Amino acid sequence: MQGFRFLHPLKNKLHLLSLICCWALVQCALLYFNGINADGESLRFLREAENLNAGKAFSTPVYFFYLTEISLIALVQLLKLHFGWIIAVQIGLNAFATIRFYRFLDATLPSKSVVFFSTLALIVCWPYQIYNCFLYTESIFFSLSILFSIYLFQLKKMDFSNAIVLLLFLILLCITRPAGLFFVLATIIYSRFILTKNWKLTPRFSLIIVGFFITFLILNNVMGSGEGVNILLPFQEEHVICDIPLHPNANISSVEQNNSIFGLIQYCWTHPTQFASLAIKKTIAFWGLVRTYYSTAHNFMLCLFFYPLFLVILLSSFKHRKKLPFFAYFIFPLMLIFWLAVVCSCDEWHNRFFLTLTPFIILMAAHGITNFITEQHEK
Repeated sequence: MQGFRFLHPLKNKLHLLSLICCWALVQCALLYFNGINADGESLRFLREAENLNAGKAFSTPVYFFYLTEISLIALVQLLKLHFGWIIAVQIGLNAFATIRFYRFLDATLPSKSVVFFSTLALIVCWPYQIYNCFLYTESIFFSLSILFSIYLFQLKKMDFSNAIVLLLFLILLCITRPAGLFFVLATIIYSRFILTKNWKLTPRFSLIIVGFFITFLILNNVMGSGEGVNILLPFQEEHVICDIPLHPNANISSVEQNNSIFGLIQYCWTHPTQFASLAIKKTIAFWGLVRTYYSTAHNFMLCLFFYPLFLVILLSSFKHRKKLPFFAYFIFPLMLIFWLAVVCSCDEWHNRFFLTLTPFIILMAAHGITNFITEQHEK
């Protein structure tokens, strides 16, 4: 027995060392094949960073929801440094988040093999990792979402100090990408079921109402704040993939120009058939992942990577529905919120909305595999 006790920490160290080596190889390959990408969406952040350094206002208030990346770019521009410094920050944060992901799995799941291969899956997921060498907001947002979620999962109760840390963390997520607001909603739901289950009914109910009301107001304000947030356009021009209209010359009445949540509800109420048709197409695009403009090999690899994870989650959640892990009360609402956000807008060209969910999908699948392994050992 003493020999086995000695082997366990040694095996863990070998696993971690192997993962670090794989992670380093993937990051080097990304930089070698892609270099530093400062084109496309990066150009908007470069422009806003120049405005920030010049003391000018942002082109539209929506850029406050991208402040983290813009501030990093502005700092590099001000100090006249190479953009490689931003990439170094992104890769460093990715490394820290990956280690935290591994440590959480290791502390949560009994199977060291499941822990190892789950972390390896996150590391080798090329579409997820590729944003580390882009001057986009995704890399930092992906890493922060892992760090925030693990901090949340490790809390045993909600008290004032924990609430302040969570609030600051959520603010940081929200000023990194607008999708940080989705984490606010998922956190409220998780807190309702896990962190405040010992609270009395009135404060629990108040927490949910106040949290959802504040988030609603912020979302409503974002929708009417300018560039890139015309919530009605994806329906009026029928966008399944954002900025690719199926009907670019659609007639839009002046009545249907209320760019707000209320405007969206009104539009969907008066166009139920169109909304249902687009919702199905967007659902297929979001969960199906494949794109007509991807190569056959690219689509095949996406399906080969994600579809088995979907299957494991569905089977495990149905078969072991009475033994759902505590973090499912955060992950399932988060998945639902991201999916509904796409249904109520459009899906991103390169699956970037979906890719935020990658570590959470892997985590749920890892738990499902653990359930099946445990079930086999008990027979």
